[in-house]
Order: sequence, then C-alpha cells, then structure tokens
Amino acid sequence: MGFTPKVEEGMARLGTWMPFRAAQRELASFLGVEVAEASVRQITEQAGAAQVQAAEVETLLSERPESPAGPEVQLMSLDGALIQLVTGEWKEVKTLALGIVSEAKHKKKKKPEGEMQVQTRALSYFSRMSEAQTFQQESLGEVYRRGVEKAGIVCAVSDGADWIQKGVDYHRKDAIRILDFAHAMEYVSQGGQAAQEHLPLPHEDQVLSGQEAAKRQQKRFEQWLQEQGHELKTGDPAQVLAELERLRSLMQQTGHLGAVETLDKSLHYLRERQEMMRYASFRAQGYPIGSGSVESANKLVVQSRMKQAGMRWEPSHVNAILAMRNLACNDRWTEGWAAIGGMWHKQQAAARAQRAVRPSASGERVSRAAPTLLSPPELASSGEPAPLPLTSTKPSSAPSEPRPGRPVPTHPWRRPFIRRRSA
Repeated sequence: MGFTPKVEEGMARLGTWMPFRAAQRELASFLGVEVAEASVRQITEQAGAAQVQAAEVETLLSERPESPAGPEVQLMSLDGALIQLVTGEWKEVKTLALGIVSEAKHKKKKKPEGEMQVQTRALSYFSRMSEAQTFQQESLGEVYRRGVEKAGIVCAVSDGADWIQKGVDYHRKDAIRILDFAHAMEYVSQGGQAAQEHLPLPHEDQVLSGQEAAKRQQKRFEQWLQEQGHELKTGDPAQVLAELERLRSLMQQTGHLGAVETLDKSLHYLRERQEMMRYASFRAQGYPIGSGSVESANKLVVQSRMKQAGMRWEPSHVNAILAMRNLACNDRWTEGWAAIGGMWHKQQAAARAQRAVRPSASGERVSRAAPTLLSPPELASSGEPAPLPLTSTKPSSAPSEPRPGRPVPTHPWRRPFIRRRSA
C-alpha cells in the first residue's frame, strides 16, 4: 500500500473503533497523514482477515495441547445481536463472554446488611457472524486461552435459546445452566399482563373514571409482578408457575382465549427451564443470575461500531471487523497486531518468491533472475556457437538511430498537413 508500519497500525486501530470516514479525518487531524477513506477500510479489513485466518483453532484441534488452568468460578455467557447487511437482510452476530466470578458487599444504603452482590471481572469476548455449529469451533481459541476446561465451576448464564445450550455442551457439558433472571421475568410479565387486562375491577374502582381505573389496575399489576419477582428470586419457582396456572384457569373460565394462549406460551417456556431458575440456591452459592455481561458485550463489541445509523455491511467483511473489535475490546492489541504483521511479512515473502519464477513453454519453472552471460571463449569451448557482437555492425555512413521516444524523420507525424503547390 506504500504506508509505513506505524501509519498502517494507526489506520487499522482507528478503523476498528470508528467509521472509516471519521478515522480518515482523525488521521489527518492528529498525525497530519492524508489518506483515502478506501485505504483505511482496506487496511482494517485486511488486518481483520489475517486475524480470522490465524491457524489457532486448527492447531488446537490437531495437537490437543494441555489446557491452562482456569479460575475457581467462571462465567460463560452467549448471546446474539442483529446487524444489517447491504442486501437489507438482518443477520445475527453471536458473542461469547467469559469472566471470573467474584463477590462484593453492597453499600448499606442500597441493600440490606450482609446481602452480597455477585460481580464478574476480567471479561473477554469472541464474536463472529456464523452458524451455531461453526461458531462453536471458531470460539475454541478464546475458550482455551481462558482455561474453561480446567475451571472449577462454570456458570452458563444466558437465555434459553437452543443454540446456546448446545454451545455450552460443546465447551463444558457439566456447566451449571442458569436462565437469565430478567429473561424469566419477561415471560412472567407477559402472562400476567395478558390476564390482568381481563380481570374484573374491584367494587371501589368501578365508580372511577376510565383513566383513573386503568391507573389503579396498572398499579395492582406492578405490585403483583414485584411479588412474583421476589418469590422467583428468593423462594420457589414452582410457586410462580402455580400462580400463572391459576390465571390461565381463570382466563379459560371467562372465555378470554387470547390471554390463555399467551399464558400457555409463558408456562411452556418456564416449565422447560425450571431447573435453570433455582435462583435462591444459585445466589446462596455466589453464582450470577443475570446475563448482563454478554448483553453489554453486544453493545460494546458489535453495536457501537457496526449498528450505527445507516450502516450496512458486506457479509464477507463482517468477521474481519469483528476480529479487530475483539482484539481492541479484549485489550490485546499489541500482541494481536504483532501477529498480524508477522503474517503479512510471510505472505509478502511468499508472493515475492512466486514472482521470482515463471513457467516456461515446456512447463518447467524458470527463474526470472538475470542470466549469467558466458564469455565467447567459454561458449566456444562448450560447443555453443559464438554470440553476435553486442556493438552495431552498421557502416559509419548509415544514419544514426532516432533517440527513444522520438519518431523517425519519415514518420507521418513529421509530414506537413498542407502540401505546398508549385509556383
């Protein structure tokens, strides 16, 4: 490309954090380097492609090296975020978040004395736009680096999507599955809201205006939802399921089939994941019950760079940018850029070696290097005919050859355009 290594690194780094046009302006403003927007894009995407093509996963699968030690309690969360492609289609980018689980006491002003808040530190991320099975293998490098195999306990906190559970099975089958608490409450809320709209008003509310009655009804629903959330977090999830079942029976008796259908969906989802909702037990053991880490990763790694207003992405460029985002957000830029530079150097050396040879007419590869010229005595002794002399053999009276780039005197360009008539 003709840029110095430092300028190339600056272009890639800025292109990783901000739109390419903005990166172009920043380079001109702070470094005094004028480059085209297309150059920033090309350098950034080429660096990302080199990072994607790294043979780390192939090495892990073929050599099966010993896994490094992991933490005593580790968080594993997976989730997806949508980005828009140039075709107008929305495609899911999958993200894996890994961290170390620790605890810290709340301030007494905010929480009861002695209650503990679970925190996660040392987070790292891996993101790709690929199918679930492919993503499982692609993320092996990050899983290996963080020592998931040898971690004491792995808490897999996420929503209940099927591809996520299969991914957890692939990396750590004995992980403790925990349904994100907010996700569970969303289904409780949907079922309760559908029933609340059709519950009969208390006698004291019947004399109120429609607006006042609606406010009172909404307040009762919020109180009901708070009670269910407290029970779900600190008590028995079966009690919450029983309450939803009670509302379902009541809606069926009153003939509100739409509410019955919504409650059926909520009950079906929560019953299938009841073992993942033992929140009182999880909290007592110091395990996280929320997937905020991976949801924040969706915003930090993917959306803040790739979901800005008007952005649409060419599918072949998405993973290259995601690879660079992972390097930057995981604070591994220095080692990652050194590896990219080493790969570029090898590719350039291979390209130079390829250009140094060309195929001959017989199919053999012949070096393009300048041949060694033999002197006439050596040629004679080898039986080869003597070469023609390199100097001109034309007589001195012959006209000299025109200089390169100038036409000969008889060239049509030198003839006059208008032929003169004789007097």
